[in-house]
Amino acid sequence: MTLGRVATQLVLETDKVMSELRGRWERFRGIPVMPTYHPAFLLRQPVHKKDTWEDVQKVMRALRAM
Repeated sequence: MTLGRVATQLVLETDKVMSELRGRWERFRGIPVMPTYHPAFLLRQPVHKKDTWEDVQKVMRALRAM
């Protein structure tokens, strides 16, 4: 998981905004990456906590399948 815009844009070498990236699997050198919101953002915008929880659940499902 990447947490927040800065980490996500750096790792994925993109300038897309978080709303376009979060919740979708991306790849970094063949490694699956799940971008999601930064915890500090969630403190300011708690409405997005549900979205982040859904992203975490996707990662947990993927790890269980390994």
